[in-house]
Amino acid sequence: MKFSDGFWLMRPDVTAYYPQHVHDAEVQGESLLLYGPFQRVEGRRGTTDVGLLTVRLSSPMENVIHVEAWHHQGALDPGPHFAKQEQVPEVSLY
Repeated sequence: MKFSDGFWLMRPDVTAYYPQHVHDAEVQGESLLLYGPFQRVEGRRGTTDVGLLTVRLSSPMENVIHVEAWHHQGALDPGPHFAKQEQVPEVSLY
């Protein structure tokens, strides 16, 4: 999927959203997790109907920064899950 028109321009049917500020940050093990909303959050009401970019920063080795960013990360499938029957029973029409 191509989002840009050349190197600098966005395609006409694509809208880019950028974080306005870091709203919250937390340390998870050896990485730093940052949450950046697409609009400025001044209070509780500002968190409604606002997209959020999540960025994880870590350093796997010296002088290297690993950056992961996502807007929507799927959720785990909680189930229910049922065991499949391995053998198909014979069906008789008469």
